[in-house]
Amino acid sequence: MTVRIKDVARKAGVSTATVSRVLNNVSTVSEENRENVLKAVKEMGYSPNVLARGFRMKKTFTVGMVLPDLSNPHFPLMMKGAEEELRRKSYNLIIANSDGKLEFEREAINTLLSKHVDGILFIGSGYNRSVETLIEESGCPIVLLGRRWSKTLPSVSIDNFSAMKHVFDYLYDEGHRSFLYLGGPEDVSSSLDREEAARAVAQEYSSVDVKVTRGQFTYESGYERAFSELSDPGSGYDAVVCANDLIAFGAIVSCKALSIGVPEEISVTGFDNIFLSAQFTPALTTLDQNTYEIGTRAANLLLQYISGERKNKISFQLGTRLIVRESSRARGK
Repeated sequence: MTVRIKDVARKAGVSTATVSRVLNNVSTVSEENRENVLKAVKEMGYSPNVLARGFRMKKTFTVGMVLPDLSNPHFPLMMKGAEEELRRKSYNLIIANSDGKLEFEREAINTLLSKHVDGILFIGSGYNRSVETLIEESGCPIVLLGRRWSKTLPSVSIDNFSAMKHVFDYLYDEGHRSFLYLGGPEDVSSSLDREEAARAVAQEYSSVDVKVTRGQFTYESGYERAFSELSDPGSGYDAVVCANDLIAFGAIVSCKALSIGVPEEISVTGFDNIFLSAQFTPALTTLDQNTYEIGTRAANLLLQYISGERKNKISFQLGTRLIVRESSRARGK
């Protein structure tokens, strides 16, 4: 038998209007009534007619998400956080992978807009004014994730400078003085913020040397740069600090290829704390940036804009924590 909205209302002991408000995430419903309605919906297996509901409300109940690299486990975890939050509010998620290419980002945004998505979650490969203009002129609600490259668009991210500085300060306190920094691309805001932290350390401590290199956020880039720099027997680095975990994995494997012990001879650190970090050998010391929560918070914020609950543009920065594992150890101070 088909379950109707009035059946849910009867079981929850509320009006059909209250059920509708709960399903549409309207904030004026009391928490008790909300819980009763959601419990009744679950127990009765009620599924609203999304097409009819969308037609009445002029919504599609879909959200688009543009990611730069689905092969990097960091981004699917962020996507998972967003998708679970959206599903909880009866929204579906459409994924577009840009492969870090500007032309694909513009194409993805235009495709999502043509499908009349109610909002977009966006992680750009780097700042580009044409993309920002396209987003602003579309009038579609949008939230940036992880990389805050626009001063006018809302975002959920972390303080990348402070987070990377925390990694360096930890290593410094553990006696490391000579650093090889394997950074990311020069056109990505998070990459530049982390690189700025590396340069700030060299200025702050007179006894510290930091060699900064740039490259892609990939395993291959980490391996090639680490192998090239560490092949010189006189390099004398105490630590290889990496802009993400994939780069760090490549650096560790290059150390093995060069018969350099990690962490016996050199420490290696990452950034992201993707799920492979704890399983790698040696387990990777890395910076956890609450990737899943970034996705969840961004989706929640976007839904507030879609519903009209929030009007002002706001940006959140989430906290981070350093996870110390086997790939780093103290040096003689």
